[in-house]
Amino acid sequence: MCISPNHRMKQSNKSLSSTFINSFLPNSLLHDLSFDSSFSPDDLNTSTSTQYSKGKFHPPKPHQYSDLLVSHYYKPSQDSFIVTQPTKKTSEVVFPKMNIEHDVLNYNISFTAFLNSYGGILSTIMKKNIGSRYLQKMIDTISSNDINLFFYFTSKNIKELMCNQYANYFIQKIISKCNYSQRIFLYSKLKYDFISIAKNICGTHCLQALIENISSQQEENFIFHMTHGHLNEFAFDANGSHVIKKIIEKIAERKREYINQFVLTNIIKLSKNANSICIVKQFITCNKDERIKAQIILSLANNIFDITQDLYGNYVVQHLIEAFGYY
Repeated sequence: MCISPNHRMKQSNKSLSSTFINSFLPNSLLHDLSFDSSFSPDDLNTSTSTQYSKGKFHPPKPHQYSDLLVSHYYKPSQDSFIVTQPTKKTSEVVFPKMNIEHDVLNYNISFTAFLNSYGGILSTIMKKNIGSRYLQKMIDTISSNDINLFFYFTSKNIKELMCNQYANYFIQKIISKCNYSQRIFLYSKLKYDFISIAKNICGTHCLQALIENISSQQEENFIFHMTHGHLNEFAFDANGSHVIKKIIEKIAERKREYINQFVLTNIIKLSKNANSICIVKQFITCNKDERIKAQIILSLANNIFDITQDLYGNYVVQHLIEAFGYY
């Protein structure tokens, strides 16, 4: 049976809505990763189809760091629309005017527009090296409302993103833009995972960025409740110790008595450990109280031979002299 060209066009247009998303998302996002459950391809069909018909998108230029770029582009005729399933072994067939790469690689959209178009797959993009890099380039365009939308899309897996090797960099930048209420929201989301994030090699940097921006008593109370009773667990961990170090740096002496007491009680043990020595050095640097200074010197003096002969402890004595002088 012979099928007319018009009939073929109708069939092609009919299949466009169901396969449209496959035509512009790059192979690395479609094949290697899973989409968020909140993402619906139909949400993007209308807006992207309009952009396609008006010819707003242009082929992206190759970039030396890009792992999103495809190897070849297919240029279909006006009467055809061909989509092939992406694989790792073969080059992806993509129509050049309809892909996320143009928006990301050319920085030609604001973060607001990016969220409106790709919010459903935001977590997926953040966890890619190239995706995290280019999202960071948009940081100056981010508004307070954008941050609310960001948390709307990511709050369910914020712990995973903080501990991801690529996404954590963008999370740190987002935190630096958060206002008081947004930081309180973050603390409330992290209260059950604070310790595990602090002990993660990537997550610890996100928590340090959060502590760096402390500006209220309520935030200090959150820190107290999430660290009190677990200081030993934090202090001797390679990553968790830096969270305690940051708390000592940012919170005044009189507001962290529980940390002061812990350090003074365990100063010799902390000084002789490779992970916790940074806490003692920061404690010496940030404390101005003469009573505390005297207690530090007395504790070290009573163990001077042991501490100066230790592989790590001798650095504490050197730092003490540099900070306090010859007391």
